[in-house]
Amino acid sequence: MLKTKYISNCTKLDIDEIKIASLYFDQIDIINNSLFKTERLLDEEQTEEYPIVRIKGKISLVTDEYNKHIEVLIRENIVSVVSEHNKNKDVLLSKVDEIAKNLIASYQEFIFKVTKMESNENIVDIDIPEEARRIHEEFVGSFAVGSEINLKFIKLYYGSLLSSFLLHISNGYQCLTSSKILNDFLQMYLKDEEILNFKKEAQGNEVAPCLIFNALKLAVPNISYFPFEEVLETRERAKSELLAFRNELETFQFNLKENYSYNEINFRSSEIVKYKLEPSLRDLQRKISDINYSLPSTLLDKFKDPSTYIPLIGTILVGIPQYISAMLSVGLISASSLLDYVQKRREISRNGLYYLISLDNKFNKKNGA
Repeated sequence: MLKTKYISNCTKLDIDEIKIASLYFDQIDIINNSLFKTERLLDEEQTEEYPIVRIKGKISLVTDEYNKHIEVLIRENIVSVVSEHNKNKDVLLSKVDEIAKNLIASYQEFIFKVTKMESNENIVDIDIPEEARRIHEEFVGSFAVGSEINLKFIKLYYGSLLSSFLLHISNGYQCLTSSKILNDFLQMYLKDEEILNFKKEAQGNEVAPCLIFNALKLAVPNISYFPFEEVLETRERAKSELLAFRNELETFQFNLKENYSYNEINFRSSEIVKYKLEPSLRDLQRKISDINYSLPSTLLDKFKDPSTYIPLIGTILVGIPQYISAMLSVGLISASSLLDYVQKRREISRNGLYYLISLDNKFNKKNGA
């Protein structure tokens, strides 16, 4: 059973990411952190380092609306939402929290950048990337004129995600995130001198989850138009292709290990997929196009003996493009030629990347593959 810890943004606008992950993983544990809403109390004895605050409420980072959307995945035992309330018992937590705090302070520009105006120190420009802006709008409030921006919350939010990710990966778990900001921090985690003796490579031959996620994204850019039930039905129907795809990714990752560590493969997966995996997928798509369009052009020179026609029935025609089926039905394609065509298609379908082709056909409504 292929498992992963999912530590990422879990709001109503992040539903597509968990859909994509469900096309591959058998079990996904969504890690749910909480942040406390507090107010600072006025007290002469308090310090900046240890302020006295009053708890006013709690914010769950996996929103209620998100939970409602993923009910199907929970019911099918593919997804479970796991509370992090007990992580305080982990002996690594204090060290992980300190590392996360230092990384946030050192690489704060990944989540926002504050520039003071030379003419007036009280006026600042704030550059916040779209992802962090979405998180603020979901949990704190909008960016309308006159509204208050809580930069501290943004830092606490990503600090919480980063702390959880470091904790789980340091315990040897497979971890997945679709957050670009968190992924950028994790690339710093690979290089930061403070934690070179702390980080731990994941053990075993399991494929890096972020590599899997970015490979799947090649094929399903329009998955938001499809309900979870249809996504799971597609996965069920493509079981054999999924198995071959998993084997293909294992081989692909094994060949990468000469130049990349496991964590580098996981956190640099976007560029690895773009430059090393995507060309192979495009080549497979070209081969499919070639056999689809070369068959009619080579057979239109003459009609074949009617005794060689194959009726337009039977499992041999499953998946055959409509125009080829039509030519067969009117006698423009011979039985032997069709069998040769089917054999070539079957050879292509055995390619491990064919699972991505089948997803592309399903979720982008393309024909002819």
